[in-house]
Amino acid sequence: MDSDAASGLSFAAMKSLGRSELGLGLVAIPLLFAVGCKKDEPGAGGDTAQPAVSTTAAAPASAADQTPQEAASAAPGEVKLCEVEKEKSWGKWVNQRTGITPTELPNSKMALGVAFGNTPAVLTVTPDGNATLKRINPQDGSKVGRKIDSKTGRRDLQRVTPIVLDGNTQAYADYRDKLKDGMRRIACGPADNDKDLLVFDGEPVLDKLKAEQKDAKPADSKQAVTDAPAPSAAPAASGEAAPPGAARRLAHVGKLKLAPGLLGKKPETAAKGEKLREVRDCRSFVDQRKQEVWGVASELVGEPKDDGYTWEMRFYVLTPGGAQVRIMTTKLGEKPKTLYTLEAPVAARMGDDYVLASRYQGALYAWHLSSSFKPKGAVKRYGGGYPSLVRFADDSGDLRLFTSQQVSKDSWRLAALRLTGGLPKGLSKLEWGDESRAEPNFARSGSQRWVSYHQGDRRKAQVMIQAVDGDLSPLGKPFAASPEGDEVYESMLLPLNDGKLYLVMLKKPKDQSAPELVSQVLSCKAPS
Repeated sequence: MDSDAASGLSFAAMKSLGRSELGLGLVAIPLLFAVGCKKDEPGAGGDTAQPAVSTTAAAPASAADQTPQEAASAAPGEVKLCEVEKEKSWGKWVNQRTGITPTELPNSKMALGVAFGNTPAVLTVTPDGNATLKRINPQDGSKVGRKIDSKTGRRDLQRVTPIVLDGNTQAYADYRDKLKDGMRRIACGPADNDKDLLVFDGEPVLDKLKAEQKDAKPADSKQAVTDAPAPSAAPAASGEAAPPGAARRLAHVGKLKLAPGLLGKKPETAAKGEKLREVRDCRSFVDQRKQEVWGVASELVGEPKDDGYTWEMRFYVLTPGGAQVRIMTTKLGEKPKTLYTLEAPVAARMGDDYVLASRYQGALYAWHLSSSFKPKGAVKRYGGGYPSLVRFADDSGDLRLFTSQQVSKDSWRLAALRLTGGLPKGLSKLEWGDESRAEPNFARSGSQRWVSYHQGDRRKAQVMIQAVDGDLSPLGKPFAASPEGDEVYESMLLPLNDGKLYLVMLKKPKDQSAPELVSQVLSCKAPS
């Protein structure tokens, strides 16, 4: 399983950047994740695991503004760092696996891709803190819109990425269907129809070959093949590899250019000695400024060798023009045991280039890609602990990457990269003390920088907001934005006008079983 997420970008900073860092599906600045989402757990591999989510959305909670909860009370005589001006619940049974994926839209708006059950939705936020929620309804009879009950299989909706076409807010949906009959569908494409960017539809090739071997050989010659262990959810995520076969004709949806979809060939149709291919995971990325869509895939490829195959996992970018650009290859040998894919990949514009980041085999990997999506230099691997979701954010012209790393079972530490000028050699650890801090978000509102993070259990956490300086050192004490006892699975922090902040949370209130999508408008003042 998997999921993903992205990161937030300052509205003011967007203007100063001339939108060069915007609109990449997963994050406002990384707007391309996903984390994410999202969504993951240590020791993970191909399918990022997430708690099961109802496939039908419950009736949304009242859209009326709610009275702000007292998230944290100040001690007598102490001035609170932030005040919650407005809080709203947008509906229950929000899909935690799908997480929150931001995209910067025209007129300095931010759009956050979410889902209720398996119904994609987009929450659009204006710079003054007003927001609207739009649910995306798939076409009748489409595979993206089909209902899957527990008797036939399950759908993992991994990411919803907002886009705007001809003034209409829409979305891309990346999902995985695992059916009880052994069939699998991996698809990345528009949330309302089946004009897929990338897709595999059929029986996994290794399962097919294993069944053939079982029929042809004694029982003791069985070959055990498994998907990579699933990390916990969000963000989070695995990818499908691009199937064989020629690319389809370039399709057009409004003014947005779609890369040709690639249809996976079923193993049973492959002639003896023919290469076998199967997309194991994929993610969609939207470059709103260019009105282009591109994708990232993890593809299992079997090369004929004697009477069998030698296997490898290929990772590539599918460009808006339909070309495949290989970014990494992992050799798996003749009898692969575990199939690791890219988990919760996210991307952002870095000047005229792109930066792509993802979890892979327990570490953070990053690529510097040219404007034509070709790697500039070798992939960078950042070790030091299993990474959580990755977020990108703009800091007045500087592109930053934020994540957290697991240092022990229940302990996480924040880390960051300053990306302007390329990929540095190592992550910078934020030495804020020994408490567990995970899932950081960054927002610069006016001249003040803010970092939000999850304190305690990473997926059942309390959200804290901390004022920081230009070196990301804390200023004063943090503000508790969610009540103690409420469980926040994923969150996103956005900057607003007038120095305010907008916080969105996938939250399960204390003593409730249904996770909700909750937003807050915060008025914060940094310590003097």
